[in-house]
Amino acid sequence: MERGETREAVDFIEKAYTIKSDRETNLVLVTVLYQVGEYEKAKNMAGEHLSLYQNDEQLYALYTSILIKNHDFLQAEKIIAIEKNKQNNQVSVTLWQSLAQSMEDEKESLERTKKNKQQQVLKNVFSMSNQSLEEQSKTFKETEILPPHLFLQAAENILANPFVNGITKTTMLQTLLSREIDTPFTLEWFNEKHIIIPKNLVPIQESKAVQAIEDILKEQLENNNPVLYQIVSQEIYIHFMLLYPFIDEIITAPEEWVQLYIDRYEEGQQNSYQENGSEQISKLAEWMLRLDNTIEELAQRPNS
Repeated sequence: MERGETREAVDFIEKAYTIKSDRETNLVLVTVLYQVGEYEKAKNMAGEHLSLYQNDEQLYALYTSILIKNHDFLQAEKIIAIEKNKQNNQVSVTLWQSLAQSMEDEKESLERTKKNKQQQVLKNVFSMSNQSLEEQSKTFKETEILPPHLFLQAAENILANPFVNGITKTTMLQTLLSREIDTPFTLEWFNEKHIIIPKNLVPIQESKAVQAIEDILKEQLENNNPVLYQIVSQEIYIHFMLLYPFIDEIITAPEEWVQLYIDRYEEGQQNSYQENGSEQISKLAEWMLRLDNTIEELAQRPNS
């Protein structure tokens, strides 16, 4: 530690503490953990001998500093208020006033960091056109930290962007639905523009076509051909994600839709069902081909 090798020292002190978990070693360990920025771990370790810190003003100040760095502001604020009121000498009063200011500074720093991160996330949303499928998924995940007004800005951009993949858009729509958002959004969907009010939508699993298809799959394949059942179920769900929120409008004949899947996987039956089928089956087959092409384009999209 005297050579400044604090990080290396932590490993040895932790080993020492496992050998003898006394108060003195605890204090050394907590101090160095604080110095290397492992604030949560320092707080937990101090908690094992909390009375040691509570019974000494300087150590209690150290513990409070750890709480501040750990962003446990409510607990730190409570300690500071109590200690400021009970101190009689100016040195002690100044100590706790200094900690109070330190807490305010940490709050401001945390708020600045949070706002900077939010702006970066919003910037990433606005550049999703240049992102790969994996990057778009990561960017969408990051929108969870946005406050409501910024999240709605992100949603507006994602849904209207023709270069954001349909799976991400569907995930966004379902998130907006779960939050009961009744704001109208423009949705770019297979080169068409639609005005969508998320609160008026239904979850994917409540779609009539989805429920009917799941029942048909179970009846025809789950017991008779479980391998094909798993393959088709996974593929169909991806197609549902791409078709949402217009699944029921596209899949007007669930039995025929399921048969098209079975037809493509059964040996010797490829395309025979759709070639010998009705105009309705031909339209469904066209949509299925369109979905296949969309998935292939997503898979081939290079990283930016």
